[in-house]
Amino acid sequence: MLTREKAEKLSLPINTNSSVDLLLVENALAWIADNTKITVDMDDLENVQPAVRLFITRYIEIMQLPMGVSSESASGLSQSFDTNKDPSELLSAAAEAIFGADNVTAGAVHFVTATRGWDMRVR
Repeated sequence: MLTREKAEKLSLPINTNSSVDLLLVENALAWIADNTKITVDMDDLENVQPAVRLFITRYIEIMQLPMGVSSESASGLSQSFDTNKDPSELLSAAAEAIFGADNVTAGAVHFVTATRGWDMRVR
C-alpha cells in the first residue's frame, strides 16, 4: 500500500491527502511493474527516474478522462464525439512514448513455433 509519506517523495502534482490519487499512483506503479522492463524501488521513491514520474502523471490523466459521448451545438448545428477510448491503448502508447518501445512489454506479440504441423489428410 502506498502511504501519503511515500507518495510525497515522488514530488508529483497530486493531492497526497486524496485516497483516490494515492490509489491511482499505486496502480500506475503496478502498471509499470506489469507492463515494462522498468523497475521501481518502493523504498527509494525520491530517486525514481523522471520518466516514471512523467508516466504516473500521464496515467492519472488518462484514467480520469471522461467517458461517454460528448456533443456540441452552435447555430442550429450539432456534432457528437465518442469519447469511449480504451484506456489500455492510451496507456500503452504513453508508455512507449515515455519509456521507449524497447522497454514496454504491454501488448507484445509472442510467437510460438509449432513442433509438428497438423496432418490434414483424410483417413
